[in-house]
Amino acid sequence: MTIQTLKEQLQNLHLRGMEAILDETLKKAATNNLSPADVLSILAEQEIALRKQKLIKARIAQAAFPTSKTIDAFDFNFPKAINKSQILTLFDLQFVDQQQNVILMGPPGTGKTHIALSLGYQACQKGCKTLFTTAMNLINHLSASLADNSFLKTMKLYKSPQLIIIDELGVFINVESLPVSLSIDAFADISVHINESAASGLQ
Repeated sequence: MTIQTLKEQLQNLHLRGMEAILDETLKKAATNNLSPADVLSILAEQEIALRKQKLIKARIAQAAFPTSKTIDAFDFNFPKAINKSQILTLFDLQFVDQQQNVILMGPPGTGKTHIALSLGYQACQKGCKTLFTTAMNLINHLSASLADNSFLKTMKLYKSPQLIIIDELGVFINVESLPVSLSIDAFADISVHINESAASGLQ
């Protein structure tokens, strides 16, 4: 079997990571007298790394973040009231595994959205399916779904993520202007459904 044939077989199996470093790995094997098991291990590690990278990229795209933020870029010195250790504890994402809610509260300009986006980015790095939205967009989306009979499909969109980040929860919402089907009682039911699978709502 030629190397080119082997590459084509790897491509047909969608093993792009293995195919990309095949030549390099075979040369390394000849030089360092690597065993077949060693060669397979190197190729497999490359394939795993590539698939993880693709998964993270897909998770970030699915999350629909308005901008990319990381906790490393957050200024904990302003405002000084922010408990740094408490915030950093959230980044182990245990609250996601335990399906617990996290609510970030504070005056405008204190970095709530930055922290929320950073948590979402961290979740994507761990492979968690994540979704970012605002409270108003969520309500508008659900309201529109009632008009075109896509409510159940829309609910599935918000139930499927492991982590859902709902920004701007403090914005005043005129409930009286909403359709009857999205009354307070209905929203209570929606919240129950969302929290069955979503781990966090952040303000």
